[in-house]
Amino acid sequence: MIFQFKVQMLQMEKPIWRRLLVDRDSTFYQLHEILQVAFDWGGYHLHNFMITRKDGKKVENEIGNPEEEFDFSWRVVLDEHHEKLSDWFIMEKDRAVYTYDFGDDWRHEIVLEKILSPSKDVTYPYCLKAVRPAPAEDSRSLYITGEAEIEEADSKVLTEEVNFMFCEIVNSKQDETINWNELLEKAKEFNKAKPWEWFDDDEVFVVIDPMTGENLICSILGALGEEYGMAVYIGNEGFQSLLKTTEGHFNYFDILVTQRNLLVSFSNRDELEREDYQIIKDAGLTFRGKKQWPMFRSFMPGMYPWLINEKEARLLMVAMEQALLLLREVEEENLFIPFFQEGKHIIARIPEQSEWKTELLLLEDLDIGTAPAEDLPLLVSELDVLRVSKYKRFNNPIEIDFSRIDMPIQEESGGRPYFPMMAVAIDQQSGLIIFQELVQGKNPEADAQSILLKMFHQIEKIPREIWMTKETRVLLNSLLIRLQSNVIEVEILPQIEEFKQFIGEMPKF
Repeated sequence: MIFQFKVQMLQMEKPIWRRLLVDRDSTFYQLHEILQVAFDWGGYHLHNFMITRKDGKKVENEIGNPEEEFDFSWRVVLDEHHEKLSDWFIMEKDRAVYTYDFGDDWRHEIVLEKILSPSKDVTYPYCLKAVRPAPAEDSRSLYITGEAEIEEADSKVLTEEVNFMFCEIVNSKQDETINWNELLEKAKEFNKAKPWEWFDDDEVFVVIDPMTGENLICSILGALGEEYGMAVYIGNEGFQSLLKTTEGHFNYFDILVTQRNLLVSFSNRDELEREDYQIIKDAGLTFRGKKQWPMFRSFMPGMYPWLINEKEARLLMVAMEQALLLLREVEEENLFIPFFQEGKHIIARIPEQSEWKTELLLLEDLDIGTAPAEDLPLLVSELDVLRVSKYKRFNNPIEIDFSRIDMPIQEESGGRPYFPMMAVAIDQQSGLIIFQELVQGKNPEADAQSILLKMFHQIEKIPREIWMTKETRVLLNSLLIRLQSNVIEVEILPQIEEFKQFIGEMPKF
């Protein structure tokens, strides 16, 4: 069955609302994602649901992410990943209030208007009507002071925009069966060609995906005789992570948690995970000898290396096919592949209608290589910053770090684990840990700023001098400027590094 909801923002001078059709079996977390799209929110802040009417009766139950409710640990919060809409919306007029951003406090009343049968001609979720754009992130103070006004927009156009975004999400999540036989056969062909005998590790090329237009930056592995295969870095995010691997001063874990690439590698039989072996067995294939057994891995920032998904399998197939064709040109035409670290030109395989061509292009022509911004915007409420700025200053310098730690967490059986982010602050003079917090870190920029405010709330003062690395400063700089804190940027934080080493030596259960 399908629920028809009217979702209207509360305490706004002009009505801002959406009429949405949502599958009744959706979880509240899925509803949160739907509302983020429908109101064009960015997902930077915390949220929850308060059920106010169930089965025609008044109730008061809170649903959200219990791990993120760190400011209200005394509350009983039901897990939004497990609670289904059909468990709480029983009859028409049942209601809930969705709050997004506990600083700006954007509240949305959700009313169940109708319970409908699904239509074959509609893809859900679906927006029947959208009235007025929602305010921008972190702008509540501007509406309070009268500096901002509610915008007007053509309702029909706005509704079409919401449904376009819904379609994008649905299409990106549609399951396609991976043709493992085809992928394994292509990997076998790739291994047999031994491209590492022709390509150095630093001879990088790009393949433009004909379906999405994404740049797949490919690096053949094996010239050093250690690991054989190919790494495929996806888009600008992948390109930046490739650059990081060449900088030299990062350790393996730092590189691991910032990578965005796909890897096909050839290993020994005893190096395969059970799932890798099962895929090969189900395909009816076998491999003999050292460094012959293919493995496929996906690397994403903050996530544990994992088996590739459907879209990634297709991208890897495209990259291997074009790498083999490029290898033929290298062998037959003595094609020159520029060294990656020269950083000006790159060989590209470009699709043109039903054919492909090879060209030498400037990196800037491919729209890759754009470094991430080092001046991130303020991602927390101005009101929260104002409250914190009133705390007294204290003179003891402190070290602050906000980074991933090597303690992968798997929240759901079979789900992809992630590396949580740890915020820690240490008083330099006493060596005492004055703050420590773990978060999932889906939005590290917003998480870092929110947690820094939480720390100052907890200790009820602001240090005059803060020591941090460049990576942490990039996350926090806009907030630190507002708080007028003196920042000392260093490469190493001695006391925090000692603490991390201690954490790393603790037994894992």
